[in-house]
Amino acid sequence: MKAEFVETFIDAITDVFSTMIGLDISPEKMIAKDNHFALGEVSGIIAMTSNQIRGSFSISLQASVVFECTERLFGEKSEQLDSETADLVGELTNMVAGVAKATLETKGYDFGMATPNMLLGESHILNHQTESRSVVVIPFTCDVGMVYLEIGLDD
Repeated sequence: MKAEFVETFIDAITDVFSTMIGLDISPEKMIAKDNHFALGEVSGIIAMTSNQIRGSFSISLQASVVFECTERLFGEKSEQLDSETADLVGELTNMVAGVAKATLETKGYDFGMATPNMLLGESHILNHQTESRSVVVIPFTCDVGMVYLEIGLDD
């Protein structure tokens, strides 16, 4: 997997969480993923396609992080995972996609991204759009829990 893609998505997600939510997240060591189970309770996954690359990325948040984001953005406490919290994670996924896509376009990559698919609940399945099934996970820590960025690409 190309390091510039991974770095671009790491920069994009930390930027979006910091500027849009006011929540600092710190990346930990990247690991290879050997199953399709999400690590968080709410996930957004987006397919990416171009002449140069095919794959997908996802953002998966622990419930505690989703609730904190909801409170910071809307001033309301939430203690339930529902369509509204899924929509919030969908918007975050779209924002990260937009930032990453803009950066990658300056590096000569032109690809489309689909609308995110949203998934809720413990141990839901994330089906990355790769033939190689090569998926990496970058865990992020913050004061209230974990955020997981997954990237699966075929070059």
